[in-house]
Amino acid sequence: MKSKIAAVIILIGLLVGVIANALYLDKTISKITSDVESFVIGEDDADNAARAREMFDNFKEKETYISTTVNHNDLTEIESLMSELVACLSVGMRDDGKAIKSRLIDALGHLRRLSGVNIDSII
Repeated sequence: MKSKIAAVIILIGLLVGVIANALYLDKTISKITSDVESFVIGEDDADNAARAREMFDNFKEKETYISTTVNHNDLTEIESLMSELVACLSVGMRDDGKAIKSRLIDALGHLRRLSGVNIDSII
């Protein structure tokens, strides 16, 4: 009987942990996505590059935790897109930066889908 109670307690603890992790990841990824979506590529190249670098640094801070439960390839793609965005904006390639921003938003949306508790993340 004790083993059944212990199993139920472990199952409940595991479910609570998974749900808490999914909620935290959704909040974190939504914040990063919101920052990228609200990022307007303006005329000042130095300002664009600085703001893109700030978004990239924010992502790098969160990446350590996110990487514990999310596919490494997805994070690598987002990281490379962010660094490419910073590089393009640093040299004034605004049109390329806009295309990269669009791909980055798509990659973050994909990451959010995979980090939640749904059929996509299970398969």
